[in-house]
Amino acid sequence: MSRRPRRRQPSARPTRPHHPLDALRRITRAVERQTGARSGVLDTAALLVARSSVAGAEEFVGVHRGAVGAEARARLAEAVRELGAGNVGWADVVAGEARRLADRDVRAHGTEGDAAGLAGAVLGGVLLGEDPDGGPPPSFGGPRTRSRLHT
Repeated sequence: MSRRPRRRQPSARPTRPHHPLDALRRITRAVERQTGARSGVLDTAALLVARSSVAGAEEFVGVHRGAVGAEARARLAEAVRELGAGNVGWADVVAGEARRLADRDVRAHGTEGDAAGLAGAVLGGVLLGEDPDGGPPPSFGGPRTRSRLHT
């Protein structure tokens, strides 16, 4: 009897991990579209989402300050102004744009994964090979220490 591989059933779960703030963002936007306004708990939820988006973008820009360009910084400043003015929905959208622009700048700058590759391996000491005769690897004592270890 030949065994055929089973076909995988499509998963009911989304491919992205569940993120509570994204769910809250979708809820507040959906209710706002249906009713045209927010009140009470939804205002607080929208404010929480906007503050979180702005804070996340500010943190990302602060950590990668050397790589982030002017466009992302301008969008972040606009998000902070909108949040201060009480336009939480727009502040959330602009903060998301600022974060995406900053991420693009960081990737273009090449700061993610700088330690990968040959340079990172050398800095990490991974490529410090052994002597061809099978002796111990070099140590920090210099060339004289290496010859001392062979005796």
